[in-house]
Amino acid sequence: MEIITTPFNFNEAIELVNENADIILLTNSDFGLRNNYNCTNDELLKIFEYHTKKKSTSKIWININAFFFEQDIEKLEKYLNFLNIHINQIDRIVFNDFAVNQICFEQGYKFKLHYDPSTLVTSYGQFDFYIENNINSVSLSNELFLPEVITILKNKPKDFEIAIQVHGYVFIMHSRWNLISNFKNYVEDNNDEYIKQKVYYIKELNRKFTNIIYEDKHGSHMLSGYELCLLNYIKQLNDLGLNYIKIDDIYQTENYSLNIYKIYKNAISSIKNNCFNLEQINNDIEECKKYSKNKILSSGFIGGIGDILNYEKK
Repeated sequence: MEIITTPFNFNEAIELVNENADIILLTNSDFGLRNNYNCTNDELLKIFEYHTKKKSTSKIWININAFFFEQDIEKLEKYLNFLNIHINQIDRIVFNDFAVNQICFEQGYKFKLHYDPSTLVTSYGQFDFYIENNINSVSLSNELFLPEVITILKNKPKDFEIAIQVHGYVFIMHSRWNLISNFKNYVEDNNDEYIKQKVYYIKELNRKFTNIIYEDKHGSHMLSGYELCLLNYIKQLNDLGLNYIKIDDIYQTENYSLNIYKIYKNAISSIKNNCFNLEQINNDIEECKKYSKNKILSSGFIGGIGDILNYEKK
């Protein structure tokens, strides 16, 4: 089991290289969604150079999970061509829109492709289609209960790889509409600080917990108001043959990914060394809370309906 981490900025990306973090997921914000760090082409080349110089064992994945319209295709083609020049430095490309897959096919690019649509992969019955289209790894939906995840992992084909997010705010919804700006224009309130920041913390009247909604150049995004933490399930997922776990740092602070990575890495090492124990895991969960923004951690859908905190009513 390997850990996918998303750095907060360039400096943290370098620290993760020094740490030999399993997988570092880098995003250029022109082509990727829901990231803290906009990794420009120049910075990406510097990371490649440093990675080679340090002889780091970290794998570098590139995140291209935006949706693309016709007018975006030429720019996407140029970016993929740039990445192809450095294909030996890139272990995998993460994508959402099948335009990425099609361009790679048409141009003969030999990237390994990882499909992550956030919410759409919900059954092992989908895997044959992915394999036929040269996709050999996917991220499962966050909205799956543990028995469903177990069924999928038990039925995954040989050499097919699966990832699950285990930590951080959970994606709920994305719209290309500028929902917050449109609301601002409707109410004609230009003094609202949340509108200026393009971030809202909202909840239904009868709910206990808020959700986060924010706006950027790709539209509007909604996240859970609680942070996912699956440390309690890490051994079970490992024993079932899960390939990758992801730590997402969106709306977190600097060094969040690095610190949480170390906690999960130690947990995985304890499994390998046959010294895994729940008491230590409970201590690790408390340690995670130190780096959490709102100190509210939950196991979400994996833990069952009672752990989906944004469903909880007053």
